[in-house]
Amino acid sequence: MPLNKPSLLPGLINRDGVTDKRFVEARKSFWAFCKLMNPKFFREDRTYQRELCDILQGIFEGTLKNDATGEPYRKLMINLPPRHGKSYIATLFVQWIMGRNNETRCITVSYNDILAGRFARNVRDGIDATKIDDRFTVFQDVFPGTRIKRSCKS
Repeated sequence: MPLNKPSLLPGLINRDGVTDKRFVEARKSFWAFCKLMNPKFFREDRTYQRELCDILQGIFEGTLKNDATGEPYRKLMINLPPRHGKSYIATLFVQWIMGRNNETRCITVSYNDILAGRFARNVRDGIDATKIDDRFTVFQDVFPGTRIKRSCKS
């Protein structure tokens, strides 16, 4: 006999109460997260973006392995022309991995202090963004339990 109660399963899977399928998928897939955060920039016809997102996720999860050794890759060098979104994708990637596990540590390397500082601020501000328009997705829609420490906000 079927029960006419709403399923409690999504609430048990996502303890923070997120049940929107788009947000649940964005937690699992970095590509889905990117498309949700900026659908005009992340498009299916930009295959290099999808490949880069899949590679970054594979490195993070340890599923991208060297065929010769069977060991997971731990390093990646990205070589794309200017204005292809390398820094933007890296910023979203750090946000995504921190949303998945807020104990994750990340080191940013840049050729100058200004870019490194900008990168750190963009990650922090993206995580801390306040929703002002329901038409746009912010980080907290996908990962409402992730917060930035007060000491890291200055």
